[in-house]
Amino acid sequence: MNVRKLLVGEKDSVRLAIVGTGALVLVSGTALLFQWQSFRTYQSALPRAWKTLEQIHDRANEIKSLDDEVNADQLLLAEDKPDFFIRQQAAQSNLGEVNAPMRTKIEKGYEDREFTIQPPNRDKFYSRQQLATFFWRIENTTSRMRVTQLKMNLFEKKKHWETPQDLWTFNATLTSRSRKAGG
Repeated sequence: MNVRKLLVGEKDSVRLAIVGTGALVLVSGTALLFQWQSFRTYQSALPRAWKTLEQIHDRANEIKSLDDEVNADQLLLAEDKPDFFIRQQAAQSNLGEVNAPMRTKIEKGYEDREFTIQPPNRDKFYSRQQLATFFWRIENTTSRMRVTQLKMNLFEKKKHWETPQDLWTFNATLTSRSRKAGG
């Protein structure tokens, strides 16, 4: 049997099978070459992808942490609770009862709730440690409320031996800022 006659001669099923198989081998070889090139590209990009994935994971954890903090702040400073929160921090700082009237200011897409903190009695005085603890607890417990104004006056002493040194009266303004709805 002559190979040339087989390939060039009459059209029969054997010749069709050989040509078809050859074409299939060429297509398969091209696909395998393409897959090999893709594999090498992906393999070289894999370390960068892992690094990027780790960065995304770290950022997701940061976002989750910040989201948890905001949710905790919203629970602490809910519309009907901020004055309770302030009184609670005053009690835990051994400051006792304080007045915390609120006023609201809306500017540039933000809503500021300002609380003017005053002792209920003008003659009440506090140590600097009590005041520092109170203001630290306010700012450390929530990220949304800040001491924005503070005035401390040395308490007038009538007699040196009756009143310990370093006692103060105070007035303070605490501000809780939130984004205005739609702003």
